[in-house]
Amino acid sequence: DSGRYSLARPPKELPPEVMLRHAEEYFEEWMETGDQFMRGADFMVKDKALKLAAFLLHQASERYIMCLLLVHTGYKPKEHDLEKLLAQAAGFDPRFTTVFPRNSSEEEHLFDLLRRAYVDARYSKAYRITEDELEAIGERVNSLKILSVEVCKNKIVELKNSMESSGNA
Repeated sequence: DSGRYSLARPPKELPPEVMLRHAEEYFEEWMETGDQFMRGADFMVKDKALKLAAFLLHQASERYIMCLLLVHTGYKPKEHDLEKLLAQAAGFDPRFTTVFPRNSSEEEHLFDLLRRAYVDARYSKAYRITEDELEAIGERVNSLKILSVEVCKNKIVELKNSMESSGNA
């Protein structure tokens, strides 16, 4: 220790009312943008821009997971790999491990199409996806949204109850 630099102090925990306000704001913003990506994917399918639809489904998935992480921790990782993001989400609810089942080669293929859509759907001429595959993936992304909403709302209620029990309401 040269004395020239000091180590950062650990961050202080936010007051409960601030944690609640942030969680509600994150929930509102990130769910809405996830829904916008879903609507964009629907439009792209109708416009026969299937690769862009796949990319938008990836973005919706990412948004729903990031919403969950932000509501629970206030932190958004700089990560785009859905497999890693789902593993982080499973730390808050193990059901996130089953949203994109991979028990068959078809299920594995669908998840791989979604996972690769972040880069390949935009930049690879070799990336191919069908309307049927997009529909199946879209159903799973919708399940991800429903689970994310449930787990986020439970956390927000928990924060409200914590504030009320501590007399900060």
